[in-house]
Amino acid sequence: MSTLNDEIVREALAQLDGWQGDRRGIHRTLEITDSEHAELTERIKVVADAMRLRPDLHRTGDHTEIDLDPVDGDLLTTAQIALAARIEAAYRSIAGPTLTSGPERLAQLRVPRIWQRWRRHAGGSVADPG
Repeated sequence: MSTLNDEIVREALAQLDGWQGDRRGIHRTLEITDSEHAELTERIKVVADAMRLRPDLHRTGDHTEIDLDPVDGDLLTTAQIALAARIEAAYRSIAGPTLTSGPERLAQLRVPRIWQRWRRHAGGSVADPG
């Protein structure tokens, strides 16, 4: 798996609403109901198993925290960014659209373009998150 440089990680995080972090790992906190958490966890499990990745999910009150950290001190990979994009898509399909206008909406529309760049960086070895 291909590790990412700082610039690509910054661009990826700019396109992934609510995700934060750097090359050492990324995370997202979602305010969702218990039933939404259960559905999201199931979807993440299916995708993560297929990608052979192990995100950390923690539920505290009405918040779900998701951590995608590289193993053994490595740096973030294209596969982990792809998983974050798939998690974000699953979250949006479960919780409904969260952004409808303004610069944030424009960022949502640019996701396919940045996704193509990640795929080029990974040599085309990463499947489309959509």
